[in-house]
Amino acid sequence: MTRDLAAVFLALAPLSQWGEASRLIRVDFANPTKSQFFAWAERATQAFGGSLACIAEAEALFVGLVAAIKLVDDLLDDEPEGHHQRLGPGRLANLAMGIAAGTLRLTENLRLDAERRAAIQCALLEGLLGTCQGQEEDALGARDEAGYWRIVEQKTGPLFAAALKVGALYAKASQEQIENVATLAGSVARLIQIGDDLHDALAVPAASDWQRPHGNLLLHFALAAQAPQGETFARLAIRVAAGDEAALVEAQEILEQEGAVAYGLYAHLQTARAGAARAAALALPNGSPLVGAFEAEVERVRRDLRSVGIASPF
Repeated sequence: MTRDLAAVFLALAPLSQWGEASRLIRVDFANPTKSQFFAWAERATQAFGGSLACIAEAEALFVGLVAAIKLVDDLLDDEPEGHHQRLGPGRLANLAMGIAAGTLRLTENLRLDAERRAAIQCALLEGLLGTCQGQEEDALGARDEAGYWRIVEQKTGPLFAAALKVGALYAKASQEQIENVATLAGSVARLIQIGDDLHDALAVPAASDWQRPHGNLLLHFALAAQAPQGETFARLAIRVAAGDEAALVEAQEILEQEGAVAYGLYAHLQTARAGAARAAALALPNGSPLVGAFEAEVERVRRDLRSVGIASPF
């Protein structure tokens, strides 16, 4: 990365003068990993013949919004490493609001005409608002698989829609084209979430998903199994959440033996195929970056699983 994204945010006086905000920015924004959201914005720009050099300035927008959302997400999930553990929930919420507000203020500095700057700000606000609603649904938890899928689309779908719209706006796409490419957001959200669920269910040491197993597709599948398998897994999941390493080994064996891993892989592959087909059907000037991204995500997950000794049957 060639741009110092921390400097972009610290150019805003309120953030640079706010001790806690400036500390977080200096640590987390100086050289961040490219977010999935900005990567899809880049692909949307390419799909309409736009320049990656021009959209590079928009990376800061997604770094800021994702950071604000993660602050609150960690609070809602009570992550052990969350900043709320040190700041408390009130100061944490205030910090997240400040980072989000600063991010939206940056839209005024984009090297675009006023109409496109306003459209990008609107897209980001819609994405943030939709994500907040999804976070609330996620905090309440999924009661069944239908609820799981609804939460997946509500939680990250709006921000992926915003990313696709931002990318299209940088390429000067028409309003109809912008709305059409944004319809891929649901497929992207499902694809990324299933991939994350596969990784987290099989991670060693145990991921935080075991604290709320109904929010993970594989764990939810195993819990829904008929007795005695489902009951056995439920007891193991409680032990895993309490830090029992032996229980984790046994529970992960059940995930593979009872078909939860295969189900996750099948759902991931079908989602990728459907998303790629939908992207191809949009007849974009250059649809290959979007179509190829769906296919590449499948291979990434397969590599991830191979690293822990699991081969995909599909």
